[in-house]
Order: sequence, then C-alpha cells, then structure tokens
Amino acid sequence: MSSVVRAVTDALSSCFTQSELQGKTLYVAYSGGMDSTVLLHVLVRLSSEFGYTVHAIHVHHGLQATANVWQEHCMKFCKSIHIPLMLYNVAVSRHSGLGLEASARHARYGVFCDNIPKSSHVFLAHHLRDQAETFFLRLLRGSGAKGLSSMQPVSKYDHLTIHRPLLAVAYHDMQSYAEHHDLSWVTDPSNDDHQFERNYIRHKVLPVFDKWPSFYDALYRTCQNLAMDASTISHCVVDVFREISMDLYGNIVLDRAGFNALNMPMRVQVLRLWLLSSGYYPLSSQRLDTFIVQTFSASQDKHPLVSTKQYKLITSGNKLCLFDLSLSLEHTDFDQPWSFSDVFVGSVCEMSLHFTEQSVDRLSFSSQFTDVRVLSLSAIKKKSCLTAKQLKRLWSIIRIPLPLRAFVPFVFADGVLIAVASTWVGTASNRTDFPKLHLSIKWSKDVVFPDGKAFFN
Repeated sequence: MSSVVRAVTDALSSCFTQSELQGKTLYVAYSGGMDSTVLLHVLVRLSSEFGYTVHAIHVHHGLQATANVWQEHCMKFCKSIHIPLMLYNVAVSRHSGLGLEASARHARYGVFCDNIPKSSHVFLAHHLRDQAETFFLRLLRGSGAKGLSSMQPVSKYDHLTIHRPLLAVAYHDMQSYAEHHDLSWVTDPSNDDHQFERNYIRHKVLPVFDKWPSFYDALYRTCQNLAMDASTISHCVVDVFREISMDLYGNIVLDRAGFNALNMPMRVQVLRLWLLSSGYYPLSSQRLDTFIVQTFSASQDKHPLVSTKQYKLITSGNKLCLFDLSLSLEHTDFDQPWSFSDVFVGSVCEMSLHFTEQSVDRLSFSSQFTDVRVLSLSAIKKKSCLTAKQLKRLWSIIRIPLPLRAFVPFVFADGVLIAVASTWVGTASNRTDFPKLHLSIKWSKDVVFPDGKAFFN
C-alpha cells in the first residue's frame, strides 16, 4: 500500500466509524492540479470499501487566462471516474488588504460554506511540503505557537469540518502515485512566480534543507508539538476570558479593570482569542501591543481604537468592545413601525413585549398608542427626535458604552422616547398606570462566548 493510500485510509478510520461513513457524502476541493487530483482519485478508489460517495467541488477564481481550460479538464476527469462535479465562479478582490492568495482562499471557503450542506466534511489536498511552506510563512510573520503549528489534519471552518489527510505525505510520494496511476492534471503557471512568498520559499528556501533527509518529518512533529502547546495555552486563556467578559446589548464586552489586571502575555492572548473566535484575522503584534498599552494608560474620556474594514476594537469607559461593522446601525436611517402586540423584527434584533402581570391584556395596552416606532441612532439625529443635550443625559443614565450606541434600537410611542434597547426610560418609567413590563430582545447575531477551538482552525 502506498503512503498516499495509507494516509487517507488512516485518516478515514481515525475520524469515522464504518457505520458513520455508510451513505455519507464527502466533498473534495478539486482545483485540477496534481495534489487534489491524487486525493480525489484515492477517495474514489476507497469509496466502495468504506461505503461513502464523493462529490468534487471546483471554484473558478478567474485569476488565470487558462482558468476555463482548467474547469473543462475538471469536468472531463470527474466524468471519467463517474462522480458529480460542483462548479462555481467567484470574483476575487485584489484590494482586500489580505493579499491575493488569502483573498482567493477566503472566496473559495465562502463557496464551500454557501453551497455544501451543514455539518459536512470537506477534504483538502495539502501535503507535507505545503505544511513546511506555511510554517516558514508564519515564522517570517513572527507567529506564536498557534500560528507556527500551521495546518491541522482536522479543523473547523464555520459549519464544515475540514480534513487534510495528506498533511504528513511527502510531495515526491504524491508525484509517484500520480505517475503510477497515469493521472492527468493541470499546472498553474503562477506556481513558478517567485514574487509570491510561498513560491519563493518553495523554490529557494526549502531546497536548502535537502541536506537533511529527516527535515520534513521533524518539521511535521514540531507543528504537532506546537499545536499541543497552543491547546494548553488556550484552555487557560478561555478561563480568563470568561471571568472578565459579559454580554451587553448583543455584544461581548470585556471589563477594563479585569483586563488591565492581567499580565501582558495574557492580555495579548485574550485579545487574540476574541478576534479569532469572532472570525477575524489576528492583528499584528505591534498593533495589539499599542492598543493594550493605550487601554492601560488612557483616561476614561479617551477611547483607544483599532479599526479595520470588518470590525472595531475600542476601549470606552470601563469596557473593551469589539463589534462587526456590518451589524452597526450607525450609518443606517432605520425607522420602522411596530405594534406592541406583535414581535418586532429589525436588521439587528427582534423585540417582544412581556407583562409581569398575567391579567394585562396585550391588545388593550397596545391600543393606548397610535404610533409606535423603532429608530436607529442615526435616524434620531437626522430627524432631530432628541437634542444633543437629551442624548448626553440619556447616555449618562443608562451608561451604554460609546461604541455600542450605534447598535441599540430606540422605541418611541406617540413621539415620546419610552425605551432604549431593553431599558424603559422617560414616560414609561414614570407613569404609575403602566403595568410591569419587560422588553425582551433577541439579537440577530448570536452571542457565543469563545471555547478555544478558534486557536486550532
């Protein structure tokens, strides 16, 4: 049995029982290159033994003039081995700030998440040389244990489980398998372009280590050891994170005093966990360190800030806040009617009214008002519903941190503000004829506290 077949067989046996594989569909990311062709061929060969079916998925990135030819090759090959092929085209941004390779990967994984059923298993053809390249790329960027552990044989991405069964297989073994079975594949000409860091490492750096035959195996063991170290660290970090975090208006926030009481390495790890668990790329060490120092030393009226295209990380008062810009109402003139008798459904939350006293009739209570509306902060400012002085007093009473104010909905009844998020204010809190009320809010973005898994994905 070749090392390639053995590696895939071992991976299947370690991740699934025989009964679990029966009737299951495995998805293979298939570019048409040698690596994914080998993986696809092996999985199809083993499918009758294990009882699963295989679907290939090809993403056309539109980055090469020959991309259409690659797609045609993939269609022809899949037809020859009698498996279905899923084809998708994507537009890869060259201005995302992530780099072309990372942008293409992001687009490709987006296709996987959007088109592959939840809880499915996706197989990728990364091998030992890919692992070595990733290790050196992370080394050049000053990564810690998690980063240097590079790729893992099994990881999670959104609702998918990602498998890399060939991660310990040498490139020359992959090549030997392909040649032995007379497989055909396409070649990406950009693989020889040394302006890309990964290609430079492949062609200029890794050959230096050919002097040591055990280099690749030793590097693989190092990555596994680093992954175990990262696992140990993460359990400690998760415990600390939970002690100093809370759910506030649908957002996780950190207690500033608790955060500042940590030592510097733990503060760095807490922020890295927070960002990774929220689906964001970690910041550079320099930007993290600067933010941490400013959070420690800044006065309460200062707001240390890290801003990216996806999120803002900001210290405001006694809280550290991280929020997704796509969910903010800051620049949205949101103004929507609401009947207290129904559930309000908005862009960032759902709201419903509850009565502590069972005798209160919802319809009769709702009929007291002719016009109930839910507005965003932006809409309030634009329509001058509240003066700047009134807003300032409001914030001092309910103490919503500055960066979260753009997220909360304002409820007006007949032109009078009665609630901000789930807090009753003004007329509602002062009227003695109001029954005991509770405004329940369910935020569109589920608040999920980190469990450490983000460190390994």
